[in-house]
Amino acid sequence: MFNRKALMQTTAIREAPNDQGSTIDGDALADHAFNLGASVGEASEAAFLLMVKGKEDWEGGPFRVMFGLQNDLSSEQIAELARPGEEDGNNPDEFKVSKEDSKGKIKLVASDFYTQFARGTPAAQNMAARVEWCERAGDLKAIKDDIPADIIELAKDTHRLETHIAFLKNRIKNMPKAYRKAAELMFQFEAVKAYPGVDAEPVWAQGKSPDQIKDGELPEVENTPLNVMVWIVPEAGKPVPRVKYMTKSEFLRLNTKRAIEKGGTFNALLDTAITKKAPGGGSNSDNSDAFVIKTVDKGIAVLAEFHRWSEEIGSAKDKADIGKLYKLMNTKDNDELIVAMCETAAFLNAVISETSAGQKYIKLQQGGSELVKEATKTAA
Repeated sequence: MFNRKALMQTTAIREAPNDQGSTIDGDALADHAFNLGASVGEASEAAFLLMVKGKEDWEGGPFRVMFGLQNDLSSEQIAELARPGEEDGNNPDEFKVSKEDSKGKIKLVASDFYTQFARGTPAAQNMAARVEWCERAGDLKAIKDDIPADIIELAKDTHRLETHIAFLKNRIKNMPKAYRKAAELMFQFEAVKAYPGVDAEPVWAQGKSPDQIKDGELPEVENTPLNVMVWIVPEAGKPVPRVKYMTKSEFLRLNTKRAIEKGGTFNALLDTAITKKAPGGGSNSDNSDAFVIKTVDKGIAVLAEFHRWSEEIGSAKDKADIGKLYKLMNTKDNDELIVAMCETAAFLNAVISETSAGQKYIKLQQGGSELVKEATKTAA
């Protein structure tokens, strides 16, 4: 109901000048808002608690899906899951599938592992079947002999039928996101636990950790935003020197490869979770750490590390990293990379040509050097 008196009182609060010359009395407005909040009753608070619980359940949802996958799939099957967002390698997340268009022509369209994974789950299969039944139930000309009775009843109200179809399709659409986020968490725990001297696990709810639950139950994560803990593995018999509690988003931002490049320390790992401002434009190279070589010793050390890295990605069973390198070499606007790669190769070839390095390498090959054998094997 329109309340002229209340409106005039509120307006008076806004127009009363204070000592600083402002026309807004913040203290009076704060008191007014506080007193208005005191009028909230059980109906509003129940709705608020429902909304908050939904948000909290959503925060913990990826953990529950992760625990479900770990319960339902064997270790071999888990290893076959695609790494979310991966475009290269032996088992990429993103790929193209054949699809028939409206004219009957087959063309390739973008798809991904977790969309197809979700489609294959029993829940998605059941929901897809219900969508098909609902659509036939709403079609006056369609055969309805095999349609469940509850859907036939639902079809008597067109609006309710359409609402149910929309509900089912939305759930089907959201399923890949849930499985992808769960897999992302799973792979991140694997990566962080493999980082030197560090371990990680969810913050378990009281009495619901994996070693406390009964057979058939799934573990539960504490209902808190800081639901992951990462710590330095202590020396035998000594207390844990440092623990870091993190949100799920912070944990997923940890980059173990970048942290190893930064020295492989605990702090180096934590620093990778910090969101930094993007660098300005003008260059497509990545030298955000201002890495500079000024001495021959440092240059040789970098060359040795580059050689080790090239062997590592060249011999890896998963070709994701070498695939990314090839992709970068073939992308547009990569002039700096092309120039850097080709001119570095030309420089190295010139150094080899103008010294005895080439002849010595041949002698190492002929003498059966383990170094050359390893390099040759990697190149093959």
